[in-house]
Amino acid sequence: MGSTSLMAFWGSQVVGGKEYGRRFILESLNAFVEGGVHPVLYRENENGDAVFFIKGREIANTLQSASRRVRGPSDEKLTIRTFNCQQPFASLPEEDIALLKGLLEKRFSPEANHLNLSDFSNDPVVTSQPNYLGLNKNSVMMGVVNLLISCADKLHSVDLSKNQIRYLECFATLCSYCRNVQRLNLSKNSVRAL
Repeated sequence: MGSTSLMAFWGSQVVGGKEYGRRFILESLNAFVEGGVHPVLYRENENGDAVFFIKGREIANTLQSASRRVRGPSDEKLTIRTFNCQQPFASLPEEDIALLKGLLEKRFSPEANHLNLSDFSNDPVVTSQPNYLGLNKNSVMMGVVNLLISCADKLHSVDLSKNQIRYLECFATLCSYCRNVQRLNLSKNSVRAL
């Protein structure tokens, strides 16, 4: 399923971005970034700025150079700031990543291009581990997402039911990489917002 090494994370801020909305901002930024912007943990802060994380210095530099060149709907110039930062979630140890990789391979059906992650935290392999590896934990979810990105073209459906997932920010990254996914089952979770 490929390498899981993470590139350095960079924070990105679009000043006043809340006014324009996520879709407009990402479509505007995608025009400047080859391969598109894949935001992690996108949110709007109390100052009305759009804030998110991206992987890689090259994309951060491209976004920084696009500052004041990106135009709003009324032709106003948008200010974009990027800054080096720590990973926005805890890293998983290599042993946990290897364990997740094995579980994903076991739960993937190549005939149907389907990945069954239903009731993941109750899998006997997961429950036998000293560390909690539930998909409702950001570090585990991002570990799974990073593994899935490496096989994105093979993935057509994912079952995430019965995982006590509350927030979908980490899976937004998966959606921007896995364009072939046609079905995503989120039933029997505690999703608070889409």
